Amino acid sequence: IVLETHSGSLDQDPMSAISLADISENIYRPIAWEGPGSGGHHIEGVIVFNPVEQLPNSIELKIKNVGGVEERSFRWKLK
Repeated sequence: IVLETHSGSLDQDPMSAISLADISENIYRPIAWEGPGSGGHHIEGVIVFNPVEQLPNSIELKIKNVGGVEERSFRWKLK
């Protein structure tokens, strides 16, 4: 994941700002962030989740309260 802003500092902890959700509204929290800590105008790293045991039809990556935006979401159809 790459997060960039030119209007402030990215001080949010990626572990608390990023989650996955499935169609049944199950929330999956990350177990690790592989990259530099927060701060500055640019952060880049890998967010790691435990494997999802039962593959849902779709999954949504949610990023909350980063760069002055309440929520960004990205959805993928898996089946």
